[in-house]
Amino acid sequence: MAAALAALTAWAAAQLAPTTWIHTAQAGDDSTTGALLRRGYFGAAALGLAIAGLWGLGAGVGVGFTDETFLRTALTAAVPISICAAVIALAAPRLPQTALTTWLRRARPPVTAIAVGAAGVYLQRAADTLTFPADLAMPGLVQAVGAAMLGVATALIATRSTLLRIITGIILATGYVLVTDVTTHHYLTIAYTIVLAWWAATTATVTVTAAIPQAAGWLSRKPADHHQ
Repeated sequence: MAAALAALTAWAAAQLAPTTWIHTAQAGDDSTTGALLRRGYFGAAALGLAIAGLWGLGAGVGVGFTDETFLRTALTAAVPISICAAVIALAAPRLPQTALTTWLRRARPPVTAIAVGAAGVYLQRAADTLTFPADLAMPGLVQAVGAAMLGVATALIATRSTLLRIITGIILATGYVLVTDVTTHHYLTIAYTIVLAWWAATTATVTVTAAIPQAAGWLSRKPADHHQ
């Protein structure tokens, strides 16, 4: 999961220059705005993969494991997000100037949900390894709190509807608390990583459909329409 978080951190950094630029007096310069978006998101794609690769190599070295398992796992988590960043780099420069502010808000990573999820993963691992704070309190309670946090974070990222977030958050938090233990918390982390990739994919899709109206029509076309 750390590799996915690294890719999203690079994604967030890619927004800094465009966000600053569009609030200046020269924001009407489409070529500069497009160049900033293109370079920023291509840079995010490359940086996310680089950090994930270094993390995977470092993790392997840290535990004395010399095969490619850690590197492969790290890249598997980061590659989907980096691909989505590259797609955005190609499409975002074509966004209408009037839509940029709204799009930048839509494409901003859900920092709060990511932080809650990362804390939840940490607490579950702490309960597994009896490290802080599990070494100061009941490990079972620490693991349950971590699982609940991870369930809430997953719901916050999976949907933008407030009502669905509340309902899904309650269901996932309760379910995660009931099933989490030393043998299952890894699967909860994998599910959270998949949801992060889903968020990146939906953001890339929204970007493409907003930048290229023909793409929106193609994506909404029914299979039967191709035969007419």
